[in-house]
Amino acid sequence: SRPTGEDQTPVNNFFQIKIFDSIGRLTEARFQVPGRPIANLPIGGAGPTFSPASSSAEATGVRMTFTVTLEANITGVAAVLFQLPPTFLHAVQSKEDVRASSGFPVSADPEPVLFPAKEVVVLQVARRAAIPAGSHTFSLPVDIPYLLPRVNVWHMALCSTVACDTQDHEDVLVSFPIPGFSFGDAVETQGASSFSQAAGWGLGLALWVVLALQ
Repeated sequence: SRPTGEDQTPVNNFFQIKIFDSIGRLTEARFQVPGRPIANLPIGGAGPTFSPASSSAEATGVRMTFTVTLEANITGVAAVLFQLPPTFLHAVQSKEDVRASSGFPVSADPEPVLFPAKEVVVLQVARRAAIPAGSHTFSLPVDIPYLLPRVNVWHMALCSTVACDTQDHEDVLVSFPIPGFSFGDAVETQGASSFSQAAGWGLGLALWVVLALQ
């Protein structure tokens, strides 16, 4: 956690990690693990929703919707990245498959949506545009695997360049880890936290899951 009032990256930005067994014996340790710089962004919250397939083209999966709330205008964001858990695949075939709410400055590039991997989708932001305060929603179709991965975590990230192709890329400003779901879940999860290069603000996550597999 970050001490209250600490808005800058500390000079001694290192972590110590120790792992103990069930009887308290130290089994593994790492020291001087470098931390990431703090970037103060006016982000109030983010959360995904999962909704049933909305067309025959999406009948084998769901349309996943992410929402991020900004408390003030922000600049310096070049792209929004969505990274699926292992074994999940996006079903994006064209730029029309990725939807952004009105008011979000999507790039005027003929191909504003990039697909660096089958589990990664990158939406480019209009060059030098400020993203206005308020809630912004994005959605994309996703194919559901037969077996859920052990590491079932989704990520939404804001990037300083369009080169970011994973949620831990060096150009990621902030990455939101989002707890995954099990088949048939209809749950709400509150209180998740962000792990990112930017951890200088409070964050609440909500997760609603509705799966309709046909």
